[in-house]
Amino acid sequence: MTYGNSNIDYMLKVKKLLKEINISYTILIDFMDFSEMANLIKVTDIMIQVQTTDSLSATMLENLYAGNVVITGGWLPYEELRDNNIYFKSIDSIQHINFEIVNIIKNLKLEKNKCIVNRKKYTSYPHGKIIYQNGLNYILMKWSKYIMKKVLIIAYYFPPLGWSGVQRTLKFIKYLRDFDWEPIVVTVGKTKFSILDKSLEDELPKDIKIIRVDDIVLKDVTDVMKGQIKGYVEASINSISDESLKNYMKKK
Repeated sequence: MTYGNSNIDYMLKVKKLLKEINISYTILIDFMDFSEMANLIKVTDIMIQVQTTDSLSATMLENLYAGNVVITGGWLPYEELRDNNIYFKSIDSIQHINFEIVNIIKNLKLEKNKCIVNRKKYTSYPHGKIIYQNGLNYILMKWSKYIMKKVLIIAYYFPPLGWSGVQRTLKFIKYLRDFDWEPIVVTVGKTKFSILDKSLEDELPKDIKIIRVDDIVLKDVTDVMKGQIKGYVEASINSISDESLKNYMKKK
């Protein structure tokens, strides 16, 4: 009901039915922008999609991509999802929905673990129709910043540097997204380290944020320390109240 044009009579009917079954509920009626929708789906566990007809709605795809459990009707035309082994629950009739919800809640952790791999399956078909239908390509590009938890990785040895510890860090980063973690890597930029392997960069996850800081050589460190010491001395001299002594110290 968040499209901003909900039918009042329909809303009142829904409220009446909810009161009759005596459960706690919240009805969202205000229009939601993309970020608000993303945050709502982020805290969702189960989505129910049992319309009479549907053409693979973006909201359902978003929930699948977010790792939520989706219950949908077996009569809906989602063969492409099934063909690509996207995991969701199907029911044969509306009458079966109560049983399905209870069963999912009892096994929620197990069901969520089955659903979390849907995101990886989506990205495994970059040229498939499923990625582009209903603007899902746009969703895939924008969604991560809303549903992923950020983790900072600080690693000196990182592609294109080649060294014994690089592969361990690289593999760790590659699989973080499978568990809802979005890595931000801080590593070295310009360096005198000579062992490079450019091919390692091809293994990096797409669009990963990498912050590179140029290496500091010994000469640079010495110059920085000299500048800091000079600044401390000047500040000390300027704090002297006796003008004659201050002028004497400046000459020295």
